[in-house]
Amino acid sequence: MVSIVAERRETLGRTLLIAWLSHPRRSQLSLSKQANIGQGLISAWVRGDGRPGPLARDVLEILCSIPAHSWRTPSEQAEIDRVRAIVAEAA
Repeated sequence: MVSIVAERRETLGRTLLIAWLSHPRRSQLSLSKQANIGQGLISAWVRGDGRPGPLARDVLEILCSIPAHSWRTPSEQAEIDRVRAIVAEAA
């Protein structure tokens, strides 16, 4: 069983942010300035010590092409999928 802490760290959004920042011309500092978000927050997201809130997720989608929904944990996505299945079944 995956612990809640480990699950929070392993999101597609985190993986995509790390990949986006790996480009030589990109940095946490430059992203923080463009996004008007503290560099320490971006560093925490990269480490998996937190996830961006709704507004920051939208900003990252615009600036980095990281889908806002990619920051969901597997259990959050499973719950959304469960509810969608119920709605689809009722239709």
